[in-house]
Amino acid sequence: MKKPYVVFLLFIFIVILSAATLSACDEKHSHATEIGCTVSEDDREVILTYSCSCGATASSLTAEFTGRSGETTALLPDEDGIVGCYSLAGEFDIAVKLDGTVLCETHAVFKPLSYNSAVAGYDYTEGSEIERITYPSSVAGGNKHANVVLPPDYDESKHYPVLYLLHGLSCDENAWLDGVYGFSMGAQYIVGNAHYFDGAPEMIVVCVNSLVNATETEPEWSMLPPSAPPELAQTYDLTGRDIVECLMPYINSHYSTLTDKHNTAIAGFSMGGREAMLTAFDYQDVFGSVGAFSSASFGENVVSSSTYVPDFTIDEGSDGFDYVQITVGMLDTLLGVSANISDRLDEIGVEHKYNILLGSHDPSVWNYALQTFVLKIFR
Repeated sequence: MKKPYVVFLLFIFIVILSAATLSACDEKHSHATEIGCTVSEDDREVILTYSCSCGATASSLTAEFTGRSGETTALLPDEDGIVGCYSLAGEFDIAVKLDGTVLCETHAVFKPLSYNSAVAGYDYTEGSEIERITYPSSVAGGNKHANVVLPPDYDESKHYPVLYLLHGLSCDENAWLDGVYGFSMGAQYIVGNAHYFDGAPEMIVVCVNSLVNATETEPEWSMLPPSAPPELAQTYDLTGRDIVECLMPYINSHYSTLTDKHNTAIAGFSMGGREAMLTAFDYQDVFGSVGAFSSASFGENVVSSSTYVPDFTIDEGSDGFDYVQITVGMLDTLLGVSANISDRLDEIGVEHKYNILLGSHDPSVWNYALQTFVLKIFR
């Protein structure tokens, strides 16, 4: 029979051995384990599978996401081992840990849910970096203004395609950058994020002022009868001439641009959609792509409910357009205008994309429309 002190010592040895083993699991993780780590970028998830002889499961793990800015965010998986990454945007190094010990590492890129804002760790041309230019306009009979957004790494030794953006009624050249109706637009971020996350080419963006007169002011108008006077449409309808004869020569002489039609695009929202279509069809040798987002009426009274659309035609000898996009919200009172534009383009054989989005006459539609537009142009 073993002496009591021998049994006691044996007991102490077993306790120490067990503690050492558990410590090894906690600190070095020396137990037999199986771990799996799958990234679903489209679903914005990291799926973890884990089993350990110490009893740990995937729900015991922590996923640490370190972005390009250097900031680290720790997220915990649910009971099924799924880490939801809905709050994250950008490129991340991922370290999966158990009690501070790294068990596996991987990498992921999560596209931003909204393209019209900056993503940490990425460069954008914003604020005072956006160039506000003044150029002489013989069409307006005075100096006019525009905003120029250059790529963050603009290099004069390179040549860039150019996108001209047009605004709606009661707006100006700041609308696409600062927003309208109290809602953000952020064209500078939309174009930047399309480049970073979808491979869209870098481009120069010119935000145009379509109030083409010497004072850059809008003739008085009202939503009530007699509503908009003819002078309102006449002021805006000079946009095409002003761009081609005055603004574009200034841009091409002051910046490093590609000047052929296949590297020149125009798009706009509301009244800017009307002007983008009129300009592109009037100058088919200048613009290769056109986008009309929630286009205003083409009638003389631009705030009327008229769904009239001009007889757009392709010029003889023209090679047409590279890309045409018509976008409108399904609740927009001007839906009929966009529908008739699409029908007219079908009649004359112009291939185009017609999108009806959830929304009304508002920036949520125009932001997404611009995002889809810049993914297709200059390809």
